[in-house]
Amino acid sequence: MTDVSEIFSRDPTSCSRDDIAQLVIAFRERRKQFLIGNATAGRTKPPTAKAQQSVQAAGKLDLKKFGL
Repeated sequence: MTDVSEIFSRDPTSCSRDDIAQLVIAFRERRKQFLIGNATAGRTKPPTAKAQQSVQAAGKLDLKKFGL
């Protein structure tokens, strides 16, 4: 499967029907994630190094002790 960001970097007139279908599939999956509360689900850019560190740090937190 072709990476979504790579498809977006191309000239739109050079995209094939398969490329468009892959985009639709990818965004349908992201919409599911967005609807359950993942606010970053629709982004097409890869996270920056600092954002990736934040996500990793947040994954280590024990939110149950705060009632979340």
